[in-house]
Amino acid sequence: MASRFQVSRFSRDVLTLVTGTTAGQAIPFLMLPVLTRLYSEADFGLLTTYTATSLLFARVASLKYEFAIVLEKDPEGRANLTFFGLLLAFSMALLVGATVFILRPWLDQQGWNELGHLLYLVPLTVVAVGAYEVLNYRMNSQGRFKTIAGSKLMQSGLAEGAKLGGGLRQWGVGLVWGRVVGEVAALCYMVTLSWRGLAQDWKLVKRQKVWSLAVKHRDFLRYSTPSAFLGSTLINFLYAWLLGYYFGKEVLGNVGLATGYVSVGLGIISRSFAQVYYKELAGLHTQEELRKVYQKHMLRLFAVSASLVIGAYLVPSTVVVWLLGDQWTNLMDYLRIVIIWISISFVSSSLSFIYIRLRRQRTMMYFDGLHLLMVAVGISGGYAWFGTVKPTLWCYTIAQSVFYLLAIVLAFVFINRFRPESQ
Repeated sequence: MASRFQVSRFSRDVLTLVTGTTAGQAIPFLMLPVLTRLYSEADFGLLTTYTATSLLFARVASLKYEFAIVLEKDPEGRANLTFFGLLLAFSMALLVGATVFILRPWLDQQGWNELGHLLYLVPLTVVAVGAYEVLNYRMNSQGRFKTIAGSKLMQSGLAEGAKLGGGLRQWGVGLVWGRVVGEVAALCYMVTLSWRGLAQDWKLVKRQKVWSLAVKHRDFLRYSTPSAFLGSTLINFLYAWLLGYYFGKEVLGNVGLATGYVSVGLGIISRSFAQVYYKELAGLHTQEELRKVYQKHMLRLFAVSASLVIGAYLVPSTVVVWLLGDQWTNLMDYLRIVIIWISISFVSSSLSFIYIRLRRQRTMMYFDGLHLLMVAVGISGGYAWFGTVKPTLWCYTIAQSVFYLLAIVLAFVFINRFRPESQ
């Protein structure tokens, strides 16, 4: 009976998050046929560049201490970690802002600043995304999944509305501004609904307690932060920069749209699943429990990812061109290449918290260093060998697919080597 209750509770929590995030993600997809007629391929390329650049810092703004909030059992510990994470996020934003202010004239002189004045928005994204993640995991620890889902819906609605407004005014940078509006709106929504709780938490904050918790969970700083920086943010930055450098903004816009809208949609669902899965993992203590749950979810996620690949190959290119406009004739060709690694990444990312539960943060860091090398070799090697877009994307896809499959399989090896804390 208890097992059935846990399964139903897990499914209900995932469904709550997925429903909200799916509804939120439906808005960008519904708006896409309008936006692709208001903005050029180069405008979408600029959005891809900004996203990759800003998330380079935003994803590690709180030094991954937000993960520790879920692991802490007592309210005092969660309260201290929450405010520590918020302090780190604001500090990172100030540091990035000072760096942008100092370096922008030099970047302009070197011709490396494609973003121009949009660089000044990066600190805003850093604090919005970083602080949001901290509050997100605070609510996760409290089981407030409806609030998390609502924030996703708020973010998508306001972001796409701002993009539409910018497009109607023929403002090419409207895509970037719309993204930033959505990020800030999501944070404001979370703060508004957390205000009373945060006020109570503030009374529990003690400098000595914060320091002791920072030391206790230092593996997130030592290993998870470099891992996140290498494994996702730096790779996305390298991917955007190399494709733009080799093939131009128009191609980057096409590939970015093909990759971005699908991977972002799946990413939101994946993170929703992972948040609930992470909380479930905290209650599992034996090899058998961990293996059984991991394998069950892996098979279900692979079934979903396989349907995505099949769907991408079944949808005629003419339908996409009819929906999005004549300038996007190559989009489906690119999507059918990258959808393979995106679907495998969906499975791997959804289950990635297993490495934290197994206390394998150091392994993740080294593994993500290998990931960065594989992606760099895949893109640069593909361009050097073939010199055209599609073969280069195939090389990149093979590198990504091999890495994510390896990550999925190695989890079983580490589960078999896992020893409970009490032993």
